[in-house]
Amino acid sequence: MDELVNSRRLADMRLFAESAALSPMSRRAVDAAIGRVESQWAQRKQEQYANSLAMRNRQHAEVVEVAKATAQTAKEMLSKVTNGLMSPEEGRAWLRDVFSYHEQLTQQHAAIAEMEPSLAAFEAKSVDDFQDECFQRFPADREKAPTLAQAVDEYVSDAKRRAAVRAHPGGGDAIDASQLRHPDA
Repeated sequence: MDELVNSRRLADMRLFAESAALSPMSRRAVDAAIGRVESQWAQRKQEQYANSLAMRNRQHAEVVEVAKATAQTAKEMLSKVTNGLMSPEEGRAWLRDVFSYHEQLTQQHAAIAEMEPSLAAFEAKSVDDFQDECFQRFPADREKAPTLAQAVDEYVSDAKRRAAVRAHPGGGDAIDASQLRHPDA
């Protein structure tokens, strides 16, 4: 059981909570501590997903913007060739460049479309799996993550602090009602 209490993995924390015989007060502390750790990891996962979506949307918008600008330029070039302001040879050379550029844009757009399945898989991934992947990819994350014992200690400290505030709402600096009156009143 010691290894579960000192684990930084959510799955191990839950395993401890499910298998340990705890008093009701200890159970509340353990469950609340696990909930805090889980919500921190869920928030991190959500932020990473939102950043990935934003990047995908930005790249897509850039490709679409360039494609629209190229289409507008193509209309202008056609008009120049039609009106004799550009030779047909120059127009053909410009078109060769545009077709090459179009191929690049098509490949970029295809790569953006290929992001969809990986984004969907990331969104469907559990918080536990996300945490495990982070621990594998970024060993420093494992060292920074709290153990169950640390998370429970933090929860208990916060609970004691809240209880102290409830017991003495104003603390030592409580405002006296007479201090709220204007001296000229």
